[in-house]
Amino acid sequence: MALSRSNRTDYLWLAAAFGLGLLVAWFDLHTDDDGIIVGLLLIFGAVLGMGRPTGAWRWALALGACVPIGEFLSVALVSRPATLMQALSSLVAIIFAFVGVYIGVWLRRASS
Repeated sequence: MALSRSNRTDYLWLAAAFGLGLLVAWFDLHTDDDGIIVGLLLIFGAVLGMGRPTGAWRWALALGACVPIGEFLSVALVSRPATLMQALSSLVAIIFAFVGVYIGVWLRRASS
């Protein structure tokens, strides 16, 4: 069964969301400044929401979930001294990803 053009496009947007999420997770593991992480999540989320408003919750989840996954892997693999509480607090990143994506959706709809 061949994928429709819409499904292929969705897979590309999902891959972009994961890629940007991995970039944010990398920054999160290499900086202590939460403002940078929040800013990146809002900006990348807005770009994803403006680019493909259909199914925006998927882009937000893919973008935001990479940060806590990176933190939990850091705790599990002991690649850097992080505490479990820091890893749990990184779950807030998902909220900022959703806010950014829906700002982008709102901007897209407001401009048309």
